[in-house]
Amino acid sequence: MTSFVQGTSATLIVQWYEFAGGPPANVTGQTIRVQRVSDLALVVGPTGLGISQLAIGLYVFTWNIAPNETLGDYVVIWNATDADLEAVQTSEVVTVVAAPSSPAARCCCSA
Repeated sequence: MTSFVQGTSATLIVQWYEFAGGPPANVTGQTIRVQRVSDLALVVGPTGLGISQLAIGLYVFTWNIAPNETLGDYVVIWNATDADLEAVQTSEVVTVVAAPSSPAARCCCSA
């Protein structure tokens, strides 16, 4: 499982294939949505805006995670249409974790 830190940008990547184990394949009409697992709240999308193609069948989206985003699991769902004009979907679960605290913030020293 992939973890991302609150208040950072998460790079979400999807690779589409012509068939399982086959060569990469481009898709059309692609959308992404990010949904919190605990309460099913929709955090991103569904949207096709911001999705960029890196190579054949390889696409990327940047999720700007709010500094106060709820910690926990999120499902990333990609939908598209393949070359046969069939709907395709893939998903993965990612986790939002707290930003590490700075050493200065943990210091309890007195002079």
